[in-house]
Amino acid sequence: MLKIFISNLKEYNNGKIIGEWVSLPCEGREEVLDKISNNGKDELFISDYETDINGLKVAEYEDILQLNKNCRRN
Repeated sequence: MLKIFISNLKEYNNGKIIGEWVSLPCEGREEVLDKISNNGKDELFISDYETDINGLKVAEYEDILQLNKNCRRN
């Protein structure tokens, strides 16, 4: 199990928390990312995550699409 909280960096820097928890793998990931990033206009980052996978570390600026793809393989 891997869940990540994806946040909008611009809004975060303006003092607002705009984001969403997403369980990976996620089928509708493009729609979720567009919603959080103002249709792709704003940068995203991973501000939190939860996992039961031993030793897994997720960085703030991990490639979200690649992370989703890797979760599909497992």
